[in-house]
Amino acid sequence: MTRTLPAACLAALAFAAFGGEASFVDVLVVGGTSRGVEAEVDAEFSTADVVKTLPDGYRGGHVVYRPENRARAIPLLGKAFAAATDEGSIQTYALALGLMGDASGVDVLIELLSGFRKIVDVRENQRGESYGSRAVMDLGGGDVRSGVMLALGRTRDARGLNVLLDELAKVNSQTPYAQVRHVALALESLGNAGAAEPLARTLALRGVSGHAVRDFRDLPPLGGYGLGSETDLCLREISLARALLACGDWQGLARRTLDAYAHDPRGVLSEYARSALGNEQGMKK
Repeated sequence: MTRTLPAACLAALAFAAFGGEASFVDVLVVGGTSRGVEAEVDAEFSTADVVKTLPDGYRGGHVVYRPENRARAIPLLGKAFAAATDEGSIQTYALALGLMGDASGVDVLIELLSGFRKIVDVRENQRGESYGSRAVMDLGGGDVRSGVMLALGRTRDARGLNVLLDELAKVNSQTPYAQVRHVALALESLGNAGAAEPLARTLALRGVSGHAVRDFRDLPPLGGYGLGSETDLCLREISLARALLACGDWQGLARRTLDAYAHDPRGVLSEYARSALGNEQGMKK
């Protein structure tokens, strides 16, 4: 059976394998099996060209966001943002800059998240070439605002704190992890001490905290973990604790929470918590 991969997928592989300079892919290796694949890629398809196409449904986003392209992409995105006149382009470039840690478009991101500015979802322009491009703004969350939150957090600009805290204030014991994840990640990236007390209050809410166990005999009946609310509750608690730790902690609550999970018999949760505690030690060094 022969399968044809989408052109954009092959283009991404070419750029990944040859540092963005390849004009085609000769061989694709998947799972140790070599398959002859030939895909023409425009030799002029540079980072500068991709920056121009971003407002068209995030075409070429897989090139812009590659770490090795960061140094050349950020100045190009900054110039494009400054020169943009239509709302879709302004928002696209503000988002892209934020995701790459540049605060040039922070005011636009704040207005988008606060509702003062209406979001223009340029995914509607997407022609279907690449899932990676379609997912740039919502980052897997299904909600365009989730991408805005993450971009705002990654700017590490204190001006974004209040609007992110407004989003955090919506969290309660009934809020699913999927809706908590992005604001927690954003606040974790922001790392602002002003978020510590609000995060601690949220984490301490009844029903939000207290889901770690020490003894395997205290685990819920088989069938809950990994299949339903148990995973959701635990990941929600850990994500808030991670954010709190990154913001300086509050009366030791984040460390106590993560330490409880670090000794949890559920290995995946234990490793997740230990990773967060390890990251903190790494940052201190």
